[in-house]
Amino acid sequence: MKNLFSAKGRLRRRDCLIISFISAIIYLLLILIMSPTDLLVDMFILILWLGILIINIMADIKRFHDIEYSGWCFLLLFVPVINIGGAFLLTFKDGTIGPNKYGDDPKKRTPKEII
Repeated sequence: MKNLFSAKGRLRRRDCLIISFISAIIYLLLILIMSPTDLLVDMFILILWLGILIINIMADIKRFHDIEYSGWCFLLLFVPVINIGGAFLLTFKDGTIGPNKYGDDPKKRTPKEII
């Protein structure tokens, strides 16, 4: 969780879920403070919403890297029905043990054959 705006590296399930949970809370708060009459407030909320969306996309890309898939797989999360399987995959599949082509293991585990 060092750089939230970067797609490089890997991200643990726990960290991805924390980012998603905090984002959902912020989204709800933004919806509650939206004003149909104040354009300036709504523009500020839109900018915050886009920032949070970027953070969520970067977290999903890093999570796909952790399970050794290309970051472009995050686009599947926008396809109806397939997005359900993708969400389950990101939530429940454990990351690759040890380093992979996207970076070091965020849990600092090593493959058993190296030990």
